[in-house]
Amino acid sequence: MRSIEIRLKRLEDASAPVTSPRRSHVIGLETGQDREAAKAELIATGEADPDDFFWFLLPLESDSPSA
Repeated sequence: MRSIEIRLKRLEDASAPVTSPRRSHVIGLETGQDREAAKAELIATGEADPDDFFWFLLPLESDSPSA
């Protein structure tokens, strides 16, 4: 029984630490300053981690009258 505990301990020590997956956050504001402020607020409140993915939706102007 003791040898099994030793082997399990060795396996636990050799295995990679468990990390949580990164989350994605979508921010859609007009200016870059507003987007960065929203990102900073999400991080400050704990809703986001600095290592999370942040998607920024950029406003585009139409290039044709039919749009």
